[in-house]
Amino acid sequence: MKVAKTMGQLRAQCAEVFAGAISGKVDEKRGRLALKAAAITAELYQAETRSRLVAAQLKEAVTPLGEQSLGESPEDTKD
Repeated sequence: MKVAKTMGQLRAQCAEVFAGAISGKVDEKRGRLALKAAAITAELYQAETRSRLVAAQLKEAVTPLGEQSLGESPEDTKD
């Protein structure tokens, strides 16, 4: 799995793990991980929505949903 660089990519990865648990393609331990991933996915969506609301209130540019950067990853700094 590639390193997520945006909130949308991170949510998609969490959703993939959750879908695998629902379909029975992952064992019980991974199923618990999927439940955690689902909870984190909801938290990520809420955090991004709040961030967009604050930006709008401050009259700053509002990044499209799912496009907010997660910052630089170690891969971005490699030469």
